[in-house]
Amino acid sequence: MIKDDFARFRLDILAKSFAAGAVIIIAGLLFKQRLFSLGYLIGLLISVSHFSNMYSNIRAISNLGIKRVKLYLTIRYLSFYVVLAFVLVATFLKDKSMFVGAVAGFLSIKIVIYVDAFLRRKQRISV
Repeated sequence: MIKDDFARFRLDILAKSFAAGAVIIIAGLLFKQRLFSLGYLIGLLISVSHFSNMYSNIRAISNLGIKRVKLYLTIRYLSFYVVLAFVLVATFLKDKSMFVGAVAGFLSIKIVIYVDAFLRRKQRISV
């Protein structure tokens, strides 16, 4: 049951992130901010892939010992931060608006999770 709940939650967050991302990217293109939209798209795709891989990480570490879990998670997170640093440096060197878009894209999935949690809590309180 918990497995199904998490899968539904994950798909719900991904759908909301892509919907919000599409709106932001289209708005950026309408305001002739092509590089911001490209940076946002890159940041969104990286953050979505990181969020999606979280489930496989959890399943992978459930079968490992403590030392192997530490090594596995260290390698996974270091590789994520290397990609993150590479994208940030590349977008900063290309254009400042592309850099801002990439940072906004990286933060977008976190914002969607916080807004979703706030709305769920608000529904529970009002019922």
